[in-house]
Amino acid sequence: MPSVKFKYPDEKSVYPKLISAVNALCIAMGKSCTCTSGYRSLEKQKIINAQKLAERKDNYQKPNGAVYNKQGQCIAAEYGKSNHCYCIAMDISDGWFKALTNKEIEKFGLVKPMSYEPWHVQLIEHTGLTLAQKIALKESVLGIKRS
Repeated sequence: MPSVKFKYPDEKSVYPKLISAVNALCIAMGKSCTCTSGYRSLEKQKIINAQKLAERKDNYQKPNGAVYNKQGQCIAAEYGKSNHCYCIAMDISDGWFKALTNKEIEKFGLVKPMSYEPWHVQLIEHTGLTLAQKIALKESVLGIKRS
């Protein structure tokens, strides 16, 4: 049965409803897909930011760690602030997935919030969450208990 597969086992900690929505999309399309980036630790986010900075000589980095391209688009979030760090985003590398529009995926509760990143997907319901809400979701996914 078509479903999402994770390229990296350490990135499988993603909000279950997001995984279910992507799986429903895969079933409807009759195709599996690969998640090339799910949950990211702070350490992994720092590595990605360094890679993005090095990709092009005109990319630049702000003191908070965020990396931007020459068009001013944020291509790597501030350290620890990526929605991947909160378990609520996935990057899907497959061409068929990247070609889908928001109109096509909204019936699955999904959105690609950045037009210049057609691989990045989140749940529509997670748009506009507060930091406290993001932290609560991360803690629920990772099984972190507050004392």
